[in-house]
Amino acid sequence: MIKKTIEYINQKQFENSLDLYKQRILERFKYDDISMYFHIFSTELREDEVRPVWECIERIFPGKPWVGHSTAGNVSDCEITSEMSVTITVFEKETTKFKINQYSMSKQATKDIAMDIIKVCENNPWVKAVEFYRTINSESPNVFSEEFDCLREDIQMFGSIVCSKDITSTDSCVFSSVGGFDTTGLLVLFFGGEDFHVNSFKVSGWQPIGRTFVVTKAKGCTIYELDGKPAYNVYKKYLRIENDENLFVNALEFPMMFERDGIRIVRAAAAGNEDGSLVMSANVEEGTIVRLSYGEPDTIMDAVREAAKEISDFNAELLHIFYCTARKVFWGMDEPTTEIYPFRYVKGSAGFFSHGEFLREKGSLNQHSVTLVLAAMREGEGKKGKNSVVFEERITSTKLPLASRMATFIRETVFELETTNSQLKFYNDQLKGIAKTDGLTGLKNRLAFDELLKEIENEKIHDKDWAMLMIDLNGLKATNDQYGHEAGDELIKGTATVISDIYADKGECFRIGGDEFVVIIDASEEQMLEYRNKLKARMDEYNRVETYKLSMAVGESRLNNPDGVRGSISDWKMNADMDMYREKDGFHKATRRILYANIN
Repeated sequence: MIKKTIEYINQKQFENSLDLYKQRILERFKYDDISMYFHIFSTELREDEVRPVWECIERIFPGKPWVGHSTAGNVSDCEITSEMSVTITVFEKETTKFKINQYSMSKQATKDIAMDIIKVCENNPWVKAVEFYRTINSESPNVFSEEFDCLREDIQMFGSIVCSKDITSTDSCVFSSVGGFDTTGLLVLFFGGEDFHVNSFKVSGWQPIGRTFVVTKAKGCTIYELDGKPAYNVYKKYLRIENDENLFVNALEFPMMFERDGIRIVRAAAAGNEDGSLVMSANVEEGTIVRLSYGEPDTIMDAVREAAKEISDFNAELLHIFYCTARKVFWGMDEPTTEIYPFRYVKGSAGFFSHGEFLREKGSLNQHSVTLVLAAMREGEGKKGKNSVVFEERITSTKLPLASRMATFIRETVFELETTNSQLKFYNDQLKGIAKTDGLTGLKNRLAFDELLKEIENEKIHDKDWAMLMIDLNGLKATNDQYGHEAGDELIKGTATVISDIYADKGECFRIGGDEFVVIIDASEEQMLEYRNKLKARMDEYNRVETYKLSMAVGESRLNNPDGVRGSISDWKMNADMDMYREKDGFHKATRRILYANIN
């Protein structure tokens, strides 16, 4: 695979460069046998500005395909290039196959476009990768992404939303030799063949901090409420970020993070509205559990180095780079290639700054923000020995050290405040003569739970294999609404009985909220699995004889990681809580499917 980039300075210079390159190519290949394509990267959005480029390509390389799109800046060999550049890719293996499709999203329904892409893959078993470029439009990218769940599992999929230099603008365009110029287009490239190999990567480096929030009201890309309060409050309360024209830049160091199908996804706050809602870089669904996150330079560069090592081991001949413009702003406008510098030892790289990035992981296509997506390609075994990766440090003047200190401060402050609040509540309860036992269930209460966590945190000898279960009743509100609160109380007491029967002999059981329970126990993973099976059996036994049926969402986490290294108490709680919410979300989805089936 051969890659060449020519920067477009003026028509004459570009034409001479193309002529020269054609002469070099014809020294190795017969023209009719050359399998190649041209990729035009342009910060210019007007058709009359880019048309001369593709007309020149058609004149010098007649019959050879070309594609192109708008960008917020261009990258070649991990360096910034001119406002317009053209990358030429020549496939050396006869078995390598390549196809271009272009669709108009203003004329064709998203589902029809997706089905056509899937049909192309089904009719062409050689397809190994689908790369796409879509313009900005009002439709949620998730609508497009969800259509590909049935795509053949072995096909990799990656791409981006193209944009312009003005990252607040919705102006964008794609163009190709098969579809012409379109401001509402979707450009799709299919790669494959017997000797073609591809591997895709995602680099984030953002780490979660602080407490979790539930998206209680949202529509499309706008989050209206978090935990029932205006979404902007989290930036005002925890970070003192003002809701003004600088919100995007100031909040960029602290985007929101959530999980979907086990994949971490980041969303940046693009703007704030007067009603306290936040316009995010992409959609976030109601019911999603989010946390603030932060970018720490060393952590990000560790992720970059790990990806660079994998790409080097893969022996890539060509690297396609989809680099989020918001991430470029994060690093600082003077050094936007800081983190892709380690990839410059790949023989050929080409890419651009985009509005959003897509990557298919675990069979699911997701849109990402503030992310770096990389697609490494080669033909055959590649040219071994050419890709030695050298990690050189590049100094950059950014606000990142401040971000790191702030994030650490927030993380610790949140935990300290939680501890202080628990202590204050404990002292108040003592003054009121309230015991540490929950009056309804007889289990220990929140105060006792906090005390035990403090004891575990202060342990001098770490010889216990602590596990935590976060348990939440499913459907308690529905039971209260339909049968009254006495029925709900019976469910709460029944839950306490079932949990105690299984865990009380070896562990500690708590009721820490209305329908929230916790178990802390010293047990191995194998023992916890046995306990889980016993819990299910005991719950089934209970449901056979009792009027009101139990259903629980159970989340589990361990204080020690698989290597035996002890984590923080805050993360221990948070991980159990998030695991429980994932199971609860699965219960709600299953319930909705059943209701939908019954309706239909």
